[in-house]
Amino acid sequence: MIHTRSLIDILSDVVTSISVQVNILSVIDNGNDTFSVAVDDLKWAEVGRVVEINGFDFTISSIDDSTNVIVFSGTDTIFANTTSFDLYAPYFWYGTPIAINNQIQEIKESKNKTPMIYLMLKFSEKFNTDNELMLERESTVSLYFLTQADFDAWGTDDFYTNAIRPMRRLMDLFIDAISSNYRFDTTALSFTVTDLPMFGVYVNTKGATNSWFSDNLSGLQMDTVLKINRTNDCYETPNIRTGIGFDQIPLTNTIH
Repeated sequence: MIHTRSLIDILSDVVTSISVQVNILSVIDNGNDTFSVAVDDLKWAEVGRVVEINGFDFTISSIDDSTNVIVFSGTDTIFANTTSFDLYAPYFWYGTPIAINNQIQEIKESKNKTPMIYLMLKFSEKFNTDNELMLERESTVSLYFLTQADFDAWGTDDFYTNAIRPMRRLMDLFIDAISSNYRFDTTALSFTVTDLPMFGVYVNTKGATNSWFSDNLSGLQMDTVLKINRTNDCYETPNIRTGIGFDQIPLTNTIH
């Protein structure tokens, strides 16, 4: 039987397509084992994260959003012949909060699960069966762009500097990715963004009273309707993803 591709698999491809390459425009050796590196795009770079450049590990000490300058700390002066580096890739997760929490709490190192683009289940899709029309479906979704946070030590400014702004840039790159993807009609794309200093259950003006995950996460929520075009990339497969009912396409981060 021929099946249309699931939204999960389509979005997984989108996340994978987001380029991790950051181009270096200039480098200043600060003389104290730190380097001020001007880049073409900060992307989702976060203070405190480790980036491997030419086989050496450098820690991001600070980020200047206004000048696109990242200050790295490290002892190896290898930037002279380096024109670019790869940022750590975002992860794609999907499922209910309980299911995802059970999955990610088994992963000890935060670098192996965040930053994340999280598709919350459930979502709804309205399909169009008229094959003469380009629009195949409209998917109403809530997507979360999240990273690690220190709930005890951070003030409001810290949440925005260290988490919300990097995750906003990740969201912008996600939107760019779907805008350049033939599967999506983004000519009239609209979305609602909610900043989430503390990812969890919010109660009126009290803020997050309960965290959904064991990890302390911060970022933002994007609610939108994704218009997905009809294509010929359907799949004939005998395997069904257990418990969800979509055609089986291998993914790194899935629930079973």
